[in-house]
Amino acid sequence: MEQIWLIAALWLGLAVLAVFVAHLVRLPASVCEIAIGAVAPLIVGPWLGWGLLSPTIPWIVFLAGAGSLVLTFLAGTELDPTVLRATWREALLVGFVGCATPLLGVAAMAHFLLGWRPESCWVAGVALSTGSVSVVYTILLELGLSHTGLGQGLLASSYVSNLSSAVALAVILTPFTLRSAILLAACLAAGLLAPSVSSRVLGKLRSRAAQPDVRYLLFLLFGLGGLSVWAGSELVLPAYVMGMALSGLVGRNSGLIHNLRVMTFSILTPFYFLRAGTLVQIPALAAMPWLFAALLAAKLLAKLVGVLPALSVFSYSRKESVYCGLMLSTGLMLGTVIATSGLSRGLVDATQYSHIVAAVVLSAVVPVTIANVFFLPKHLLPESKRGGWRRRPRKTQVLSGPGPAGSPAGGP
Repeated sequence: MEQIWLIAALWLGLAVLAVFVAHLVRLPASVCEIAIGAVAPLIVGPWLGWGLLSPTIPWIVFLAGAGSLVLTFLAGTELDPTVLRATWREALLVGFVGCATPLLGVAAMAHFLLGWRPESCWVAGVALSTGSVSVVYTILLELGLSHTGLGQGLLASSYVSNLSSAVALAVILTPFTLRSAILLAACLAAGLLAPSVSSRVLGKLRSRAAQPDVRYLLFLLFGLGGLSVWAGSELVLPAYVMGMALSGLVGRNSGLIHNLRVMTFSILTPFYFLRAGTLVQIPALAAMPWLFAALLAAKLLAKLVGVLPALSVFSYSRKESVYCGLMLSTGLMLGTVIATSGLSRGLVDATQYSHIVAAVVLSAVVPVTIANVFFLPKHLLPESKRGGWRRRPRKTQVLSGPGPAGSPAGGP
């Protein structure tokens, strides 16, 4: 029994180390957790035993799954209905194209240039088609662009892009059966009924020490997640739909969001991202570093090829269009979830997974740096920000969390 506590202490100790490293190098904390998760077994394994950091330990698998479930729900709550209603035309066109072109482009490159089998190509395409709403929102908030037309259009397009990636994941991973039909009906019913029912339930459960509102949401998420697994689908898909359905209710409840984040980021997500890192094979990356660089380049190029013409329809300048295209190319949480799902289902092997995750992690850093150094639309900045972009990516350090409804805390 004592071994369980020692294993838990080791994993959480690595999570604490990741936070210190993230603070020093000013990268997102999740990036450092994945990196430390990949390196730690090579260092700790020979001394303490390889089993201590095994990604197959059942309770580690459960905590990591719960982390991805709640994290995806929080990503869904970032949807701001007001912003989406104001920019729905731009969001639908740019968001859909911003998902479709990298999905097809990366999948085509993986098939024709890398020789991957079709299912592996599709997993790579979907994983690298995602964006990060929280990274985009955090940068826009820091620059004072979140309330501009460009900022609101960029946020809304990010929502639609991620939703399109989630739908693509469902289509690729889920064979349509009677169970799938039952899951689809349950998700539609939950999406339609959850706002009104949850409004009454959460209204009665507010401000109690036992946090019944958090328990109620976990009940919904675990129930729909279990139904999704039973139907042969992916655990996190109903969570994203539920988050979007409850975004207007939960997303504006700062106390509830705070409690969910404390639970998620302190306990659950460290196990998820560290476990995702332990599945990465460092020797495979070292043997072919050009491969994950090629995947990242394919994502950036395909995203720009699709997004630039779409943005020109809405009278953006060339510089503004490139800036939006690069910001839409950021990704982290959802891309990692998709890659992990592909590995667990045998659609990609460990080497392919390692390169996909490396490309996803780099996409959380490289595009936003290029965008804000070379293509920042300074004419839209408030007067106090006109001196140039303050290079403090530290505020993107949070993994996945608040969106427009709260203060920055992370990113899908």
